Amino acid sequence: MNINAKVALDKRKHPERFCPAPRCLWRTAKLDHATQTYSGGGYCPRHKRLNLEPLCTVLEWIRNGYQFPRQPSESGGR
Repeated sequence: MNINAKVALDKRKHPERFCPAPRCLWRTAKLDHATQTYSGGGYCPRHKRLNLEPLCTVLEWIRNGYQFPRQPSESGGR
């Protein structure tokens, strides 16, 4: 069994210690050696920036009634 398989098994047993993105084996929880407990967790640096982006897309904005600002016409009067 290679190292990736061992880490994947550890993620399956303790998912709170790893990045929640699928197939990501980055361990994000830190071990406190004094108390032997894990703290922290969450997304790894690679997936953290992906989760900071807004969840809705332009199509969802349009469906929700967002009106894009209109460009001023070149004719001036219209």
